[in-house]
Amino acid sequence: MKCSILRHKFALWLAAALALASCSQEEFADNGQGTLLPYGKYPLELTAVIGEAVATPATRGTIAHGTFPDYGFSALYRVASSIDYPKENEIDWYYGRLHSSTYEINEDGTVEPDPNFYRPFYWRRTDEKIYIYAYSWSNFPHQRNTYPHEVNEDQREEMEFNFSDYIFAYEALTFGGDHTLHFRHLTSKVTINIMQSDYLRAQNPDDVEVTLATKDKQWYIQGNFIGTNPKEITLFEVEGLEQSEEIIPYKNPNQTDGMYATYEAVVIPQTITGTGKTIEIKVGETTYSYEVECSKDKYTSGEEWIYNITVDAKGLNVTVGQSIDWEAGDPGNGEVEIE
Repeated sequence: MKCSILRHKFALWLAAALALASCSQEEFADNGQGTLLPYGKYPLELTAVIGEAVATPATRGTIAHGTFPDYGFSALYRVASSIDYPKENEIDWYYGRLHSSTYEINEDGTVEPDPNFYRPFYWRRTDEKIYIYAYSWSNFPHQRNTYPHEVNEDQREEMEFNFSDYIFAYEALTFGGDHTLHFRHLTSKVTINIMQSDYLRAQNPDDVEVTLATKDKQWYIQGNFIGTNPKEITLFEVEGLEQSEEIIPYKNPNQTDGMYATYEAVVIPQTITGTGKTIEIKVGETTYSYEVECSKDKYTSGEEWIYNITVDAKGLNVTVGQSIDWEAGDPGNGEVEIE
């Protein structure tokens, strides 16, 4: 009698296990909570966007324009499970013994494991939450990290422009929910729109140069991460980090109609007003200079500052606008408040 009962229980368990193995994530999400999943059967699969949605690329793929480049983008992830960490706010993302791996993000936002460094992570229960801490390159965004993020002094090449940016995502994912990483910028962006003018039309385009320069103090090209809460981390200047006399911006090949040219630079968030930082526009042998201003006195993470500049033989006419949401509007033509 006892053997018969055991065989019956085993048969029920086997039938349940086979039914479980044949289910999809969607079926689990619809039919139950707290179900134990077969080990190694349901890997964590992800997609990625910059901001809330993939923007129309202004070039063939520029991170600062809201798209991933066609040569791929490497992101490092740290992963924690609610099974191991029931309280999200007690996860030690810097020193904790967490799962980590490297992934490649393609131009269309699909995420693939890096074959050179990859350890898969699998869902274990249908009611599990998986916390993802994803970040650019190798610098972990946490104030205990003593390695600063650095932007390139010369960003004329698209790749150097891309590599200057720093994007970061933090998500709490559920088994049957959306598994998209929404990256945000921790750097700031300066967009300089050179407006059409009769004076510039008479010039050779190769004789026009734009530079972020300085009078007294210098542009910070290194910045430290501030904060430990992954939802609030920012980037800012710190005394003693490297500075530069100039930053050479990227010239957007697809400037908005009606503009002579659009130049863009990824910069470290830093103090601006009263520092002597300038935008210099060289036309032939003549150099025009504008001392940079912003209403908040500083650039902060995720901001784009737009300067619309008209150049004529007598000097510069400048209007300043700010777009808090870096992804809002087309590159070089953000919806801004003119001051």
